[in-house]
Amino acid sequence: MAATQDKITYQRLQDTNGLMLSDAHYQGFAFKPHYHLDYHIGVISKGLQKQNLNGNRLLLGDGSVSIMPPGQIHDGEGQAGGDYLLKTIRIEPELLIDYGIDICDAEIDLHRPGISQHDPKLARQLIQLHTQLGQQQRLNDMASETQLMQVLQPIFQQLHQLKPCADNGKLNKVQLQKVVDYCQALLDNKINLADLSGLLDLSRYQFLRRFARSVGMTPHAWLLQLRLEKACQLLRRTDNPHKDIAAEVGFFDESHFSRAFKRHYGVTPSHY
Repeated sequence: MAATQDKITYQRLQDTNGLMLSDAHYQGFAFKPHYHLDYHIGVISKGLQKQNLNGNRLLLGDGSVSIMPPGQIHDGEGQAGGDYLLKTIRIEPELLIDYGIDICDAEIDLHRPGISQHDPKLARQLIQLHTQLGQQQRLNDMASETQLMQVLQPIFQQLHQLKPCADNGKLNKVQLQKVVDYCQALLDNKINLADLSGLLDLSRYQFLRRFARSVGMTPHAWLLQLRLEKACQLLRRTDNPHKDIAAEVGFFDESHFSRAFKRHYGVTPSHY
């Protein structure tokens, strides 16, 4: 049982039972040897954690990543009783296998030994993903799913020794126009990777890679720009309330629209 000074929060996603986030500030709690039934991907964002894994005694610091498949026995505690921050993404095996097939065209082996290592680049990506999922509270969102697949791809290749994807193709003009027409016609709807990849009979990851290679932006970044540019047209041509414009171009609500608009143009819609 955690000591009273430890601060641990868990967050479920609204649309996905197979994924959970945890955010912890440990100041005295020690994990005894244990294992999980789901797949844990954790990142240390501050402090030091001691860990026994696969017969090795490890010291993990800021920028360290731990990948624990189901059944992997491990422990963990702060160095010399010190505190540390740990963010974890917990994924149920069925969901992970689905992404493995989509990303690598192979069923991953969930029983390979886990790893813990210093990997600042992957750690930054995981923290960004953790934040994105926590804010959106859903996985069935193009930004969240894009980040998840971009994080899982190198993990799958390293831990499960899968060959890098050999897909170096691009989308042709007809395919790109099909995507553009679909997005413009349904801009006020929720659009995700499954919708767009299904148009072209590609996996979500194939579509993500080929679109980004063809256009120079991820599908999420491109679609967000389309929504904002359409909003600019409406702001110039109409006196519609901003909440109506936000809905018409596909934003969740007016505050989300206003934040995105200011981030891209430097002013709020009211000052455009």
